[in-house]
Amino acid sequence: GIYSTNSAFIPHLSLHPSLSHTHPIMNAGIKPSDAALQAYTDLQLKHKYHYIIYHLKDNTSIEVEETLSAEEKFEFDDFHGKIIKHQNEPRFVVVDFKGKSKDGRDISKIFFIYWSPDSAKIKPKMVYSSCENSFRAALTGISKRIQANDPGDIDEDALNAQLH
Repeated sequence: GIYSTNSAFIPHLSLHPSLSHTHPIMNAGIKPSDAALQAYTDLQLKHKYHYIIYHLKDNTSIEVEETLSAEEKFEFDDFHGKIIKHQNEPRFVVVDFKGKSKDGRDISKIFFIYWSPDSAKIKPKMVYSSCENSFRAALTGISKRIQANDPGDIDEDALNAQLH
């Protein structure tokens, strides 16, 4: 009858395969590529990079989009600009951030930045959000997670404050 509990009569319980990529729950299966994980290991253990910017490729995997080799000079304004230029879609960023301790010693910490600009559309935000925790959990040795929704959230003063 009309009140049957048979799932065939409840369309939202069965998801057509061609629609699965648009369903937020399905996005939780997005995994980092081997290269994405290797880049992090190279940053963390071999100090090969200053930072890594990750993006979602085709909503199927987390991939390296851009890096800055440790052999190159780290310019904060360049780093900041490479993140905030992404106004329509989030990014994951890992940075080996260096600064001074309160007593003047050189210190560095690995920050995980979840850049999710207010101007981004809701769907990409949902997709990135759905896979952020599992991705971050795969990256051992992160000192701090920083949620950034506007450029001021990750300016130099904001990151320096996170060192302490």
